[in-house]
Amino acid sequence: MRYLVLLLLFLGGCRYTFWPLIPEEAAATPSTLVEARLAEEEGAISTEIRVRRLARPGYLELVWYRDEHVLVRRSLFVEKAPFTTDVRLPKPGAGLYRLELYFAEELVYAAALKVGPPTAPPAPAPPAL
Repeated sequence: MRYLVLLLLFLGGCRYTFWPLIPEEAAATPSTLVEARLAEEEGAISTEIRVRRLARPGYLELVWYRDEHVLVRRSLFVEKAPFTTDVRLPKPGAGLYRLELYFAEELVYAAALKVGPPTAPPAPAPPAL
């Protein structure tokens, strides 16, 4: 009898801890869809930004980098989709440029553009000790 009680207690711990066994699917949350196109021009970069889908009205933050330095930081209020705007960004010389677009502090688009002649690959990192 004692072994039967111990067996039942042991097997009681081997059961599912939630019901139903397969949870329902969560509802899809609305998301923001942003596209951008970069075109090199004389002395500047022309950028066309398109917001195809918008979860809610808010600010679209544009950050333009040259290597690791921020050149431009701008915010655009987007009320509804579709939304299209053209932005001219500075190009002070050769380098690696990067465009990042944030909506509600979440990165929604990133693109890189190499301007100038190709450079040598970076030196390999020393082995970690």
